[in-house]
Amino acid sequence: METEADTSRGQKLTLLSLSVAAVAVVGCAVASLTSDSLTVRADLLNAFLELSVDAVVFGAMRMASNRRWAALDYGPGKIENLGSLVVGVVMFLGLAGLGLQVIQAFYNPQPVTGVGVRIGLFVAAAFCISDTWIWWQARQENRRNPSQLLDTFGRATLNAALVGAMACFTLSVSLVFHAAWVVYLDVFTALVLGGFAAYHARKIVRYSFRDLVDQAISEPLQVIINQHLVRNFDCYLNLDGVRSRCSGSTIFIDIFLGFHPQQSIREIQTTVDKLRSGLEQDIPSARVTVIPRSHEVAGNTA
Repeated sequence: METEADTSRGQKLTLLSLSVAAVAVVGCAVASLTSDSLTVRADLLNAFLELSVDAVVFGAMRMASNRRWAALDYGPGKIENLGSLVVGVVMFLGLAGLGLQVIQAFYNPQPVTGVGVRIGLFVAAAFCISDTWIWWQARQENRRNPSQLLDTFGRATLNAALVGAMACFTLSVSLVFHAAWVVYLDVFTALVLGGFAAYHARKIVRYSFRDLVDQAISEPLQVIINQHLVRNFDCYLNLDGVRSRCSGSTIFIDIFLGFHPQQSIREIQTTVDKLRSGLEQDIPSARVTVIPRSHEVAGNTA
């Protein structure tokens, strides 16, 4: 079980990454204003993307540690997805602006100059080193205390480190060489980094929009639920209902069972534990809640 200390370590790593990303956004913004490099502008979009992801993950971790999920039926799913949807839309607007600049650079190439290139190189290098260290720490922490939020955070941080490494390479070449082909290397790198940001922004918008809308689980999973209910048919008196939905990769299943009033608490708890453990074993991504009710109460409230 994850302790408060474990949760605190994950929050500290996320807060550190959030602070680094905020500094990177400011640094890349200054560099983009003082240089003609499209790589710097693309790196700015990716820094903003990581800042947004870190903010959403940190907010979700804070709410989880404060037990604020009690007012929400399915935990952080809706809040996280709504925030991610806004981030994705803003990213697409930024990518549209970058795309127009890339097209213009193809038809009217300009030398990659300006003090902002050096600033961008320094920011990208610091960003790459810090993100690599944070990713490694998050990876170790996730091995000790597996967490879906921490796993998402770790993958996002590793992606940011790889983006920073590519930006470092292109900006270093731009400072060393002054040939005409350097302009096209800068455009090519901007295209790759922009495509990387577009891919992740598309995933954010696609999955966030899908998860904001309630959806039923697939038919094969419904069959698995029915099979477990049939296996334990003699252990309960009646089935009051099954409620399920998907939120990202997590499947929430609520099962309402009616028991005879004369059944002991031990018998009821044994049935509840057996049904929950069996379903979570066959559906690893499931979060199963079994709600027992007295048959007389269930019959009156049906």
